[in-house]
Amino acid sequence: MAAAAVANPEAPAQWRPKTNPWIIAATVAMAAFMEVLDTSIANVALPHIAGNLGASEDQATWVLTAYLVSNAVVLPMGGWVASVIGRKNFFLSCIVIFTISSFLCGIAPSLGLLLLFRVLQGAGGGGLRLSAQLGIQRVKEEGRCRVLICRQTRRSLPELWEKPKRWN
Repeated sequence: MAAAAVANPEAPAQWRPKTNPWIIAATVAMAAFMEVLDTSIANVALPHIAGNLGASEDQATWVLTAYLVSNAVVLPMGGWVASVIGRKNFFLSCIVIFTISSFLCGIAPSLGLLLLFRVLQGAGGGGLRLSAQLGIQRVKEEGRCRVLICRQTRRSLPELWEKPKRWN
């Protein structure tokens, strides 16, 4: 009887991912880190941005506002777009948008163009943050990479830090 159960060709094989979940988690965590780092760098560089573009500091704060508003607009619709074109395609397109717009921000000759490129960058960055959370959630569902997930998503997924019921 045991031999019949082992030799049963109709039994489904255990599913294994094509890609190592550690690689997926590290990739999406690095993308999320890029997005957060970009926001921090812009905050620190704001006086230099204003000086180099001949704008007041009040005008230069629009650099931050444009990014954050664009980022906030993309977040609600990003899940739907990811379901339509696929998580991987959405993630890769957000990386391309974010990278190209970051380059364009670096070479922007005026405040107006910098604001336009920051809006594009915020759209790509919002998608990166969302894609990172979706990707890490998928790895978490597979039961892998708990340590990396906890380190990289401490702020963005606070439910990971809730005490399990057995600790109460």
